[in-house]
Amino acid sequence: MRINPAGSQDFEADVAVLADTDVEWVMLAKAEAAADIAAVAQALPGVGVVALCETPAGASSAVKIAAHPATAALMWGAEDL
Repeated sequence: MRINPAGSQDFEADVAVLADTDVEWVMLAKAEAAADIAAVAQALPGVGVVALCETPAGASSAVKIAAHPATAALMWGAEDL
């Protein structure tokens, strides 16, 4: 399930809908920092995050994003970079 970028109104709506489901994995759009992964982990405890690195900020923070315990994988948004 793809969810909108952390900090956006759409992110809040996405995690609210998913909070009462059995979702195990989400793809976080435009992940730019480990704090974005932390926001997902706080909103959806136990859910694995596939971080979509689609911006220069995300690409430059890839090591820190990958190191977050909730990060399951990274994907590149080559069309966006």
